[in-house]
Order: sequence, then structure tokens, then C-alpha cells
Amino acid sequence: MMLKLRSTISTLTSLYTSTYSLAIAAVCLSVLITATASAAPYIVKVGRSPLVQPGEDISTPFPVRRLMPLESEREPAPSEGEVVPWYIAPLHLGRTITIEGNIVRANDIGNLTFLNFTDQMNDFTVVCYRNMYNSAPFGKPEEAYKNKTVQITGRVTAYRGKPQIGVHEGGRIKIVGTHATPKPAGFVTPNIVPPPTVSKGDLPIVNNAIPWDQAKRHIGKKITIQGKVVAAKNLGTIAFLNFDTEWKGKFSVVIYGSVFSDIVGGDPESAYLGKNIQVTGTVATHKNAPQIAVRDADQIVILDATGKTSSSKRKSAQQQTIKGTIPWAEAKNHIGKTITVSGKVVLGKDIGSRCFLNFDRNFRGKFTLTIPQNSYNAFPTGKPWVYFKDKVVSVTGKVASHRGTPQMELTSGSQIKVHDASDSITTGASDEAVLWSNAQNYVNQEVTIKGTVLLTKDIGSRTFINFSHDFRNTFTVVVPKSAYTQYPNNSPADYFKGKLVHFSGRISTYKGVPQMTVSSKDQVTVK
Repeated sequence: MMLKLRSTISTLTSLYTSTYSLAIAAVCLSVLITATASAAPYIVKVGRSPLVQPGEDISTPFPVRRLMPLESEREPAPSEGEVVPWYIAPLHLGRTITIEGNIVRANDIGNLTFLNFTDQMNDFTVVCYRNMYNSAPFGKPEEAYKNKTVQITGRVTAYRGKPQIGVHEGGRIKIVGTHATPKPAGFVTPNIVPPPTVSKGDLPIVNNAIPWDQAKRHIGKKITIQGKVVAAKNLGTIAFLNFDTEWKGKFSVVIYGSVFSDIVGGDPESAYLGKNIQVTGTVATHKNAPQIAVRDADQIVILDATGKTSSSKRKSAQQQTIKGTIPWAEAKNHIGKTITVSGKVVLGKDIGSRCFLNFDRNFRGKFTLTIPQNSYNAFPTGKPWVYFKDKVVSVTGKVASHRGTPQMELTSGSQIKVHDASDSITTGASDEAVLWSNAQNYVNQEVTIKGTVLLTKDIGSRTFINFSHDFRNTFTVVVPKSAYTQYPNNSPADYFKGKLVHFSGRISTYKGVPQMTVSSKDQVTVK
């Protein structure tokens, strides 16, 4: 009887302790959620106590916000197709990237296999899930990838504070060799989760825009809405802007990945979060929630404190236009008119019945030249998609619209003229660096190229700097021996490896591959 009584008392005590702990936790959570900022923005530190601290003036509630930093506070995202060293991956938390590294440790625990690039499991881990085993050689990732150098594509996440990439399907891992990929001595991964800042309230509605929370009344109509972006999420191929932290079922702006390169910084989250914006488009619904889809960066403008609008669209780097003509990007403003436009053709594609010439690699929804197959012989070589690529041209014709995309059809060689250096060409200054993978578009031009250095090789007379293991066919920076003394230990190879660098200079070619010679450290900025 006494033993049973003791057992009952012990159980009650345990329940009381648990209930008391839960109550304390609820009070702390309540304090955390209702903590607020006074006049000045209040920084909510990651991991801080939920209790009010000395000197804090708390008066108004603010919504709980994401702990991820703004893109502007982080390392630039790798370009599409760019491969980065495995130890760079933690800097890209939340992004989908491709990493490369040599697997030195592998552990199969049945339903999961853990792959590591060092003996320190906390550095970075690749987690292979059971449903991808059959796609691995021999059906065993542990045996297939250990001591192999692999390229892995996936989203960088954190598990218990440690960075990792999860691989759920085949095709995400490929073996590229057996070369070693050690982390550079002294390389330290910085804190990638700085504290967010609480932002202030909305501006009055201007320019006859409609408040965002009234968008649901205008389904099927083209309108301009206004609101402050308080939540944003970039998923890599699509991004969402929200005007309420409780966003489910409420109006949102959906920005397609094809637009990202046209937005300053290349990332909608960092471009718009915390800003008052106006968005123009047709209101549709998805799962009963109203939304506007953005397929052109011109659909969004940012409002300053006075209500004045400004574009967030990136200026085209080194955009070439013939004086007296209309820039190709403005052709959309002249639908139905016969005009002369100009620009540099960067893409050409033949689909059999016709070919297309484009002035932007991100061509969807943007001005396009079309040439029907029966007119090919009206142009030099009979292959206009080849002949005009990488040339600055002026084109005359009537601008039409096809599924919302401005275009001009060419049926005569007299409609298009190729321009050389002797022609009067205005070149807009580049307002930011160009990704290394796009260097081939700037041959014989002065430009700043950016990228994370993956490979370096000193052959005595010069050092080669590369951003891809496919170094024979991709952009290369060449540092002559005469410049070695400008770098620590006379070694540009050691100085640049693994770093994000901007190189400024003139792009030339060697055996058809773009390259830049860097003879002075003044041409270099290490980020």
C-alpha cells in the first residue's frame, strides 16, 4: 500500500513539474511574440532571451519574422550551372546549388547514407535517402561514392544547426574524378543567420492603386495593387511576395524565375522585402487565394518615403544601341508600329519552320526577331541564326505581339543591318558585375566578371584561374608571372582559390575560349 502511494505521489509530482514547465514556456513565448519596437528599428537577436532586456522600450506588437538574412547581406548566389567547392555550401543556406568535392567518409545506416568531405561530420554532410539507392552504382551509395570526387545538386538546409544537402532521387549525384578537394587552410565559415530588422508601416495609396487586401474583388481584371512586402520566399525557380505574415489564403505576388536576372541583385526576396511596392497584372486565383503573376520586371515598381516610384529592373550590362534607333527592350511600347530597333543578338535558334534571334539570354516574354524558313536564303550564308549571333544590328519592321511577347518578322535582308566599330554606337555602362559563365557575351569589351574560383594552376610563366572543372572550354583568368609579387607569398594561385572574386578587364579569346589577362591587383576585388 505504501509503495503504491509513493508511486502515485511521484506521478503527480512529475505531472505538476511538466505542467509548470509548459506554463513557463507559454509565458516566455507570449513575451517573445509580443516584443515590439519603439521609434527606431528594433533588432531581434537570434537565440536571445524572450524577456525584455535593460534599455529596451517595448510598446507595440510586431509579427514574428524569418531568421534568414536578406540576400543583400549574404554571398551572391552561384549562377545557373555554376559548380562551387563543397566548403562554400554553408554560405548558401536555403539555395539550390551544385557543389563538388571528394567523399572521404561514407556511412550507410540502412535507410540513409551519410557522405562527408572531411572526417569532421559537422563540416558539411550529404544525406542520401533510401529511395535513391537504386540510381547509385551497385545500389550502394557508400561503396559508389567513397573516395570519389562528385558533383551534387540540391538545396542547402540545416539540421540541428549543421548544414547539409538531402538527395532523394537519382541524377543529383555524378562522379567527376578522384582528385582531392581539401578545405583551404584558415577558411572559416561566417555566421550565416544575422538578426532580422523589424520594419515600419505602409505608405498611403498613391497613383490610384488598389490596396493589396482588396485584390480578391478584382479577379480576372488587370489592376495595379499597392502594399508593403512583409514576407518573401525565393524557391530558386519561383519567388513569392506576401503582404501579411499570415499569408495563407491571402493575396500574393508570384515572380517566375525567368524574371530574376532582370531584377537588381538577381533575387526578388532581397529586392522587395520590407519595401512598399506597386504591382500591375491580371488577378488570378490559386487554391482560392488571389495572386498576380509577374513575368516581366517592369510589372513591379518600388515606392520611396514620398510615394515616388522607381524601377527595380536591372540595367542591361553593356547594352549596345545604335544612335537614332529604339533600344530593343523598348519595342514592346510600339506594338503595331513600324520602327527601327537595335541591339546585340546574343541567341539564335532554328526550329525548322523558322528561326529566332534574341537580344537577351533570358528571352521568354522579351522582344524577338523571327525569320520564316522560306526566307532563310535572303540572308548571308542562308543561316541567319548563325550569321547574326554576337553581332550588333539595327532592324526595321512592324512590331507585333504573339502571346504577349513583342516580335518582328524579317523576310528581307534589307530589313537588317550589321554594325561595326565605325558606326555610332552608344554603350550603357554596366552597373554590376557579369557572371563568369556569361563572359563569352562580352568579347572585346571592358567588363567586370564575378565568380567563385574553383581551380587554380601555376605553370611558372603564368597562373590560370578557373570557375569550373571544364576549364578547357570555359572562361579563364590569366595572371602573368610579372604580377606574382602583388600577391601574398608571390602566389595568386593560393590567394584566389575558393574565394568569390570580381575581375575587371578586357575579354579576349584563346582558341575560341573567353579569357581575361589580369596584370595588376587593381583589377581585382575579393568579396
